[in-house]
Amino acid sequence: MAERHSWAVQQVASGGVQTVEDGRITIAALATPAGQITSRTGLLPAASTPGTVSATSPTANGFVHVAPFRAVLQSQRGGGAYLLCLDASKDINVLGTAPADASNPRHDLIVFQQSDAYYGDTTSDMVVRHIVGTPAATPVDPAVPGSADHIVRARIVVPPNATTITTVDIQNFDVARTVAAGGITPVTDATARSGVANPYAGQAVYRLDTRRIEVHDGTDWRVPSIPVVATASEISNPITGQLIMRLSTNIVQRWNGSAWVDAFPIGGTTDATRHEARYYRATAQPIPNNVDQRVHLPDLDYVSDDVSVAAVGNGTEFTLNRAGLWHLAANIRFVSTGSASERALAIAGSPTGSRYAQAASDQAGEPCSLSCSTTRRFNAGDKLSMWAYQNTGASLNLDPLGNGVNMSLTWLRG
Repeated sequence: MAERHSWAVQQVASGGVQTVEDGRITIAALATPAGQITSRTGLLPAASTPGTVSATSPTANGFVHVAPFRAVLQSQRGGGAYLLCLDASKDINVLGTAPADASNPRHDLIVFQQSDAYYGDTTSDMVVRHIVGTPAATPVDPAVPGSADHIVRARIVVPPNATTITTVDIQNFDVARTVAAGGITPVTDATARSGVANPYAGQAVYRLDTRRIEVHDGTDWRVPSIPVVATASEISNPITGQLIMRLSTNIVQRWNGSAWVDAFPIGGTTDATRHEARYYRATAQPIPNNVDQRVHLPDLDYVSDDVSVAAVGNGTEFTLNRAGLWHLAANIRFVSTGSASERALAIAGSPTGSRYAQAASDQAGEPCSLSCSTTRRFNAGDKLSMWAYQNTGASLNLDPLGNGVNMSLTWLRG
């Protein structure tokens, strides 16, 4: 019938009787759903791994031990779900029940099986069972007799002539986890997340492999907030505007609908995560008369993978390896001269081409210090240099006092 008797109400003589199936269906509403009126089968999370099958320690013997657990088990034979519980560790004598074969290995199973007299079983017990397999050169898992309502927890590979069961002989299966309705379900990885049947909009899982929460929006699983990732491929279904923080570069990236693009840096202490560089020179450099001369900056305070350097034409050429908004600043100091002719500084392309920033002076007598800076967008691969010019009539040295001949290059954002 479509209408089920609610849990728990007083029945009257003409109103029918609430069946155990009615009870399971209504109580199962408190568990994570797997469909309109079905529940997700799985182990309930606990501080230690629930239901784990382990060998005897420290000295192995023929026993295995099943840890306590609670579980939700959706019935395969009718409506509703069973709530299972093993409240203490259970010892199972694997080899005492069925000694190892002399020649061939076998596969045994540990299962959590629920019987139900309502469906014709002889009992209504939940039993943690040891299912003995058949020895063979290539053994297979045995069929589970009795009720179809069971969870297969582990496989025990029994070697030929075995007298003990060790840890390496036990293969615990990755049984799904389940929680109360509306709770956050732990899943081991993306494959386990895909095993969540019929997710609803707003359903949340916790990815044990990536240590983050994912939420289903009715269409696909999404990652809220700004997840920290090793690679962008960890985000399988980004939405336009999604942000991530890349561990390899310490850069926040944004999904533009078709690709991940750099958004802004958060800083770091390695060449890969530091997005600023500063170069200087500690010795004098002669600047020819009436010639635009690249300044050679062989010394460094700090460097970044965003900037490459090369020696070109007695100077330094910088290549910007990351597209986006950059701040460039240059400082220079000429030695003193009696001439009032021009001395100039520029940040320009390489070769000179566009001048992105410049400064000039015609002071005489004291050393001449000049500074210039610019903030503008560049493409990855653009080249530039710091240029000096003077027309005093003879070669004029740059003065390296206090490392005052320098240039800094800072990537601001994408």
